[in-house]
Amino acid sequence: MQKTPLSLVREVAQRKLDSLEEMDLGMVDQYTDRTPVVFTAVPCLRKFRMLSMGATRIAVPWAQLAELSLDCDSLDWTIEILAQSTNLVKAYINPHVHPSQLPGHITPLRFSQLHSLSLCLTEHLTPLFLDNLSTPVLQKLELMTLGPRWTQLVASSFAAFQLRAPNITRLQFSCRFAVEELASIIRRVPSLTHLNLTDCKTCFNDDFIRILHYDQDVAPLAPSLHHLVVCNLFVPSFTDDVLGGTHIEDAHRISQVCSDWRQIAHGTPRLWARTLEVDLCAKRNVADGLKAWLTRSAPLPISLSFISWIEDTNHGFLEEVLKVLPRCGSLRVIAARWFIGQLSQCRLDSLENLDLGMIDETEPIMPTLSAPRLRKLNVCTINRCLPPSVVPWAQLTDLELECDSSDGIVEVLSQCIHLVKASIVVHEWSPLEVRHTIPFQLSQLRSLDLHFMADNTLLSSYLSTPVLQELQLPLCKL
Repeated sequence: MQKTPLSLVREVAQRKLDSLEEMDLGMVDQYTDRTPVVFTAVPCLRKFRMLSMGATRIAVPWAQLAELSLDCDSLDWTIEILAQSTNLVKAYINPHVHPSQLPGHITPLRFSQLHSLSLCLTEHLTPLFLDNLSTPVLQKLELMTLGPRWTQLVASSFAAFQLRAPNITRLQFSCRFAVEELASIIRRVPSLTHLNLTDCKTCFNDDFIRILHYDQDVAPLAPSLHHLVVCNLFVPSFTDDVLGGTHIEDAHRISQVCSDWRQIAHGTPRLWARTLEVDLCAKRNVADGLKAWLTRSAPLPISLSFISWIEDTNHGFLEEVLKVLPRCGSLRVIAARWFIGQLSQCRLDSLENLDLGMIDETEPIMPTLSAPRLRKLNVCTINRCLPPSVVPWAQLTDLELECDSSDGIVEVLSQCIHLVKASIVVHEWSPLEVRHTIPFQLSQLRSLDLHFMADNTLLSSYLSTPVLQELQLPLCKL
């Protein structure tokens, strides 16, 4: 976080700020200067935020504030500020205090108008703070406890605090407590409408979901609850060495929360149909898991990315992915030529977007892929001329082509009669040779990016682009 110079704060404090209603000082970090900074000419100030680290005390007319956000490394200064901020409506408090520096007691704090309160406290400070806090009209409470567990001392202090805050309707926790402890808290909030749980891994399971449900004639634990948010509950069952993508974790978190959520998740194909990376060389025997994942995505089109540089492939994985290729709409292949040969034997009825990655082969024969709906192709060839018939070029509307030889470039482009967008990169210093002597026209091409290491002017002698709108050329060639 960028620091605010103390000298700037002092300069601003000396000005008349008659219309200032909101002030955010950011982080003021000063460990040597003990001279206080006092804002006096701020008659309209209602909202104040500060992260104060060090010896300098910064003061504003605390009693006139309605909103306060305070991070401070001094508990005494934090309590002194809060004791003066008697008219707060909304507050965020985060005192940075080491357990060895905790006092035996603190000044009791009462906020008769406070409606929203966020507290970030260590497990040692939580009881001390809550025992001396009174918020009779509080409606929203967010509590983040920093520590390994929800102790009995914390639980007792929180239960007593709830009696002094009977109007709470919204709770947000980032704490580590058991189901019984969370249920006990909710039981004392009869009007609870919103519940947000973050990193509460030990308390959210089937038992908790069950007590929130109506069950025959038994009322749920929180009958008014209509807004429930849970975050960061579980780690994924598929690890990154087999499947890739952050949505993998999302889907598994949702399906592991409880049995009801799992049933709903498994019956929602859209949740499982996003791009899936599969390492076909992975040795882990989780082909059944991959099969289940792919089955749940049916009948929606899917997007797949394959990784396989060697023929020593996990055959269980290969079998499952080949089965679903007919409904694959987007396919990215990071693989050796042998796998492209596998693709040439499959039905690719739904394929619209194909990325063949880098083809590094010297064999003169490349298999031809049959994909009746293919529109976009990305391919990079090395150590060979461009394969003239690897795909049906005439279908393409979008082409990204990179190669180390200009051989066959014009021949291929002349077949791509429906291109709308093209990017051509040739890493070769030899001039372009054209065996195709008949000029050709790309009558729909609107965007063209050409990057030839050698002179590419010969290409323009054969290529006509009457509706071209965007042309990119390397500056070094102009």
